Amino acid sequence: MNVLLPPNWAPPIGYANGIAARPGRIVFVAGQVGWDAQQHFQSADLVPQFEPVMLAGVIYGVTVRNSRRGRMAVLTLDDATARVEVVIYGELFHEKRAVIQEDQVVVVRGKVFPDEFSGGLRITADQIMDLAEVRAAHARLLRLCINGQADSAKLKALLTQYAGGQCYVAIRYRNAKGECDIRLPESCRVKVSGPLLDSLAEWLDEKNVEVVY
Repeated sequence: MNVLLPPNWAPPIGYANGIAARPGRIVFVAGQVGWDAQQHFQSADLVPQFEPVMLAGVIYGVTVRNSRRGRMAVLTLDDATARVEVVIYGELFHEKRAVIQEDQVVVVRGKVFPDEFSGGLRITADQIMDLAEVRAAHARLLRLCINGQADSAKLKALLTQYAGGQCYVAIRYRNAKGECDIRLPESCRVKVSGPLLDSLAEWLDEKNVEVVY
C-alpha cells in the first residue's frame, strides 16, 4: 500500500491525498479539501461542513477572548499528527471551564469551517468531554474475565457503588470447549468511571477488564 502525494505539495493534515492498494492497482481517494499546494483555500465560497465531526487530542494551548457572543476560548488541539484550532463559545465555555485546561485530553464534537485568516480549518465546538465523560456517555459494555476469581458477593458490592448508568456488564466465561459473554441483567448496569475500572483492575488484573465502546 502506497500513500500518493502530488509533487511539491505539503504533507496532508488528518487525511491522505490518495492510497494505492495492491495486488493490481486500485487507487482510493477521499477526504479531499479545497486548498492548494500551500494548504490555502482558493475560494471564499466554500460550503461549511454541516455534519458534525468528532476528534480527540491533548489541549496544547488555550486563548480566552471576548466576542459579540460573550467570552470564548480558542483551543489548540494536538493529536500527535497535527494541530487544529477549536472555538468554544458562550454557555459551553462557561459550562466546561474546568475541562478547558492545557494538557487535558478531550474529545470534541463540532462543525468544520474554513479559517479565512489562517487559510486552514477551524472547528466550532458544540460539545467537549474529558475522558471520564466519554466513558460515561459512550461505554456500551463492561466485559470482565473472572475465571478462577469468582466472588459474586464482591462483584455485586463493587458494581452497586456505580449503579444507575447505561453500560451493561458481561462476564466472559471460558472452558475447554469455547467461550461466551454472559450479560448481567439491566438492573446491574453501571456508570463507567476511573475509580470503578481501577478497583476492578486491582482485583481481576487490568488485562481482564475491558470497556467496549
